[in-house]
Amino acid sequence: MEVLIAIFVIGTGLLTVYSMFILSSTIIGRSHRTNQAYLVANRAIEQLRAQPFSSLANGVTTETVPELPSASLTRTISSYNSDSNLKQIDISVIWQDKGQPKNIDIVSLATPRGINN
Repeated sequence: MEVLIAIFVIGTGLLTVYSMFILSSTIIGRSHRTNQAYLVANRAIEQLRAQPFSSLANGVTTETVPELPSASLTRTISSYNSDSNLKQIDISVIWQDKGQPKNIDIVSLATPRGINN
């Protein structure tokens, strides 16, 4: 009888530990994908920082993101408050995580002297 109780207690403990490993693995994976999305968005901002202000044409471009499965990056450049010396840059990374849509958005302003976050 004592052996059966010990097996039950040990089994319950091992099952709890196994559940914690599964949960932590899921959380780490989700965190990794979110971090990748932030890195992709920041890289897109840095690429725009390297360009001269005159080359920042208004418009929307969308591309796939190889670092994240089923993800897309959208760059939107528009005039800010009808001011020709100020442009708003919106970077959006959208991906699927366990069937749920997730996104990261970064908004920045560009002036002829450079981009300000």
